[in-house]
Amino acid sequence: MWPYDLRLGPFVTNAYGIATALAVLVAYYSLRWSAPRAGLAAREARDLAFWLIVLGLIGARLFFVAFHFELFRGRLHRALYYFEGGLMFQGGFLLAFLGALRLARRRRIPFWRAADALAPALALGQGLGRIGCFLEGCCYGKRVPDGFPWGVVFPPESAAPSGAPLYPT
Repeated sequence: MWPYDLRLGPFVTNAYGIATALAVLVAYYSLRWSAPRAGLAAREARDLAFWLIVLGLIGARLFFVAFHFELFRGRLHRALYYFEGGLMFQGGFLLAFLGALRLARRRRIPFWRAADALAPALALGQGLGRIGCFLEGCCYGKRVPDGFPWGVVFPPESAAPSGAPLYPT
């Protein structure tokens, strides 16, 4: 619902970018808070957070490029332009999960202990990220049948089809 650019001097972003950055920060601090309660050392939590954020962003972009390859045909270098949009949670989760398995094994961190610490951070990050998706209009549901009151009509500037009530996702 707010697909407009926000400019602060030379820095340009949008509500989706702000929500994504906020999601990463909140997830990171949530992990730092929950790690000791799950029995993880602060260093282990920092290492997990760093690698899972990096792998999550890479995986999210790779999935977007793979599932929208027609946008990059003949100009594959634009796949690196993540700032033009295009991340998919499923890819970020998959690559971060595989990274968590590997890191836990290499550092001899009990996986389920790490999972206990990571679960709240993942839920908070995903929730804030979805707010960014809603504000951008990039993730929308199907058309709401006539007479149902909970449809959202996105503005013409958003990524969603405008003029028809859609289920908010």
